[in-house]
Formats: sequence, structure tokens, C-alpha cells
Amino acid sequence: MLKHELLFPKLGISFEFSNVAFSIFGLDIYWYGIIVMCAMIVALCYVFLRAKRFNINADALTSIITWAIVGGVIGARLYYIIFNHKNIHTFFEAINIRNGGIAIYGGLIGGSLALAVAARAKNVKLLPLLDLMAGGVMVAQAIGRWGNFFNMEAFGYNTNLPWGMTSLPIKRMLGALQATGIGVNPDLPVHPCFLYESVWCLLGFIFITTYSKHKKFDGELFAIYVLWYSFGRFFIEGLRTDSLMLGSFRISQVVSLLLFMCAGVMLWYKNRKAKQGS
Repeated sequence: MLKHELLFPKLGISFEFSNVAFSIFGLDIYWYGIIVMCAMIVALCYVFLRAKRFNINADALTSIITWAIVGGVIGARLYYIIFNHKNIHTFFEAINIRNGGIAIYGGLIGGSLALAVAARAKNVKLLPLLDLMAGGVMVAQAIGRWGNFFNMEAFGYNTNLPWGMTSLPIKRMLGALQATGIGVNPDLPVHPCFLYESVWCLLGFIFITTYSKHKKFDGELFAIYVLWYSFGRFFIEGLRTDSLMLGSFRISQVVSLLLFMCAGVMLWYKNRKAKQGS
């Protein structure tokens, strides 16, 4: 397995590893997949441990989550294909996710739609279910982003900050970007955007979990999740060099802005209504 060194020059820290954890009968098992699986397990443990608090039946929850995961994977891939279709040429390339090509917003949209359909089929109230899932999804994102660490991806433009990172694969990718006229320097460290998002999601998870006992209405925790994540993602996305584009706009920033406004309006309206009723 080919190993590369990931450096944080100003911190004097370096890591040497391969993005392949091990192989089974010639099939490479990537650290990215292992970390995403771990993130899902932690999220599932969180959700099932707190299901009773949200009055959600655990048996129904198992089926609902299964459909949500399937919907999330499909949505994540479709979202990527829609905004990166020029680089997808065959059906096999469209369904092959082993080389990357999934988008978190697509996963959230697809997973939420599947969750809503499954909840209706199982006669489970949607808003309390979304409140329960908010913390689980947030902690899964906090952990899952470390898959990008092993892939040495999801980085940003050059930075002089102490935690700037660099590696041979990063230099190669920056060189390719530089050749297209993008203002980057392959010899300088870059923003570890995966780390920013991981920390942001961890803080959001702590806040949602702590605040859950004080929630005023069903759907509030989910709205807080959307508000929190979209706010942080908007600014983090602005630092990245690998954004999916819609014309001259970063699509994730557009989606973040729309979701932030929708969640903000919902929280304002529900809190205003609650005050009027008191």
C-alpha cells in the first residue's frame, strides 16, 4: 500500500499513512469507508438510546432508519452527479462510489425524504422523529469528516495559520488547479476544511444534546440543526477548492443560504406563536 506523509509544518506534526486500511481477496478497504461506518454506528447508538425520550418506538425506528440510510446514499450520489455530470460518462461510473463522489447535502435531502415516507408508513410522528435524528446526524458528520483526513481531501486555499497542512497528493491537486488559472500555490499549506466542519458539527451536537431538554416545540431541534450546520457550511465552503458549482456559484453555499433562511423563519414563527399563546 502506497503511503503519503501529511504535514502540519508550523505545528511540527506529521502523519504517514495510506488511505487503504487493508485488503480482502484483492479488494481494498478504505479508511474513509471504515470511518463512515463508525460514524453511522455511533449515530445509531445515540438515536436508539434516546428514542424513548422522544416517544419513538424502537421497532419502528429500525425500519425507518434503514430506509433513511438507503435514501441518503442515493441522494448523496444523485446530488453529486447532477452538479458534476460532465465528468460522468457511463452508468458504471454513475453508480461507482468507491472513487468518491458523494455530497452531504444530497444525502441529507435524500435521507430526509425517505425518512418522511417511512415515518408515514409506520405511523410515527415526523417532527419528534426529526428532532431525535438531528443529534445523531450531527455527531455522524463530526466523525465522518475524518474520512477526508485519510483521503487528504476536502481542503481549502492556502493559509498561513498554524494548523495549515500539506502533502504530496495535496500539492499535486493544487498544481492541477493552478494550471487552470486558480490562484493557489502548491508549495504552501492549505486550510484543513474537513477539520473545521468536524469541530463545528461536534459543537452543534453538544449544543443540541444539551438544549434538547428545553425544547419548546416539536421540530425545534431539527430546525436548530439545519440553522447551525448551514451557517457553518456556508463559510467553510467558501474556503474549499473542490466545490460543486452552479454557474459561478458554489452550490453548497446556495443551498446553505436557503436552508439557513428557512430554518430561521421557522424558529422565529414558532417561537413567536408560542409567546402569543402564553
